Amino acid sequence: MEAPDSADMGGGGSGENPMIELEHAVGFSASCGEICYHPNGKKYICAAGASLVVCDFADPHDQVFFRGHDGPVTCLALSNSGRFVASGQHGENADAIVWDYESKRLLYRMSEHDHGIQCLAFSDDELLLCTVGVVDDNKILIWDLSNGFIVTMVSHNPTPCTCVTWGGMIKDIKRRDTANYQLCTSGNQRIVLWNLDPRTGEMVGERVITEGRGTMVRDFTGLAFSDDKETIYCATTSGDFALVNVKRQVGHDNTEITPLGDHLLTLLPLTPAMAHQPANCQPRQPGQAPAQHGGSCLPPWHPLTALLARGSRGGRRGRHRNYL
Repeated sequence: MEAPDSADMGGGGSGENPMIELEHAVGFSASCGEICYHPNGKKYICAAGASLVVCDFADPHDQVFFRGHDGPVTCLALSNSGRFVASGQHGENADAIVWDYESKRLLYRMSEHDHGIQCLAFSDDELLLCTVGVVDDNKILIWDLSNGFIVTMVSHNPTPCTCVTWGGMIKDIKRRDTANYQLCTSGNQRIVLWNLDPRTGEMVGERVITEGRGTMVRDFTGLAFSDDKETIYCATTSGDFALVNVKRQVGHDNTEITPLGDHLLTLLPLTPAMAHQPANCQPRQPGQAPAQHGGSCLPPWHPLTALLARGSRGGRRGRHRNYL
């Protein structure tokens, strides 16, 4: 980790290396594949070339630029509270950078990876950052955000590793949180659950069993834990998503969403309006046909209703497999 210099903090630059001030950006880098919505509900963050752009939903001309990379940004992450932003790049200077959102200041430049950063993610409590290098780098690093030091480093598992997400704390036999962190990685049609002890740096991974009755062979492209951290939702390139039971470490469901494939997965919090159930929404009986709006208890006007209905009425028949 290197201390930031003044030229990396997003200003116009001065002295020996003057910069042209970027006034406005249109569009974003689709290769990064990530747009982060800030918890304040007013801003969102995307990558545009070698810069991060903080945009306003109400005013398209209200933009703030984070400049610290010398190559295209390839991955982006936002902490739960919106306090920290992290970004990574490919190339000779394969750095991961952590930014302070409020002060728009570069906090840490992490230069341990070679060749490139594949993905990164903040822990739920915002104390740790996980960065995953590209296949030629073959490293997974955990960083302490209080000082920018490395907590531990392990090799890719699976190889290559293309996705990472945190899942709160490991639970004991009585389902109470322990002091160890839980995170999940995926790639090469495999999923691995990790147990991290931040005090000793010990990090142990166990592969999730995704083969049961039949075979579930999927390329996983996105991961998200449920609110209770008991289930992992896994987006795939085959147009469906898989569910993983964390306690038993087995994949048990495979449900089609769209024949186009899912590349990113985000769990939306349920607001009171979203949680409203129509008066005619009753539990389905065995053999009963799904409701016209996709069999969901979401109201017909909700945007997810159309998505669920499209998945059940799409070009391929919706499928649901039980692997338990």
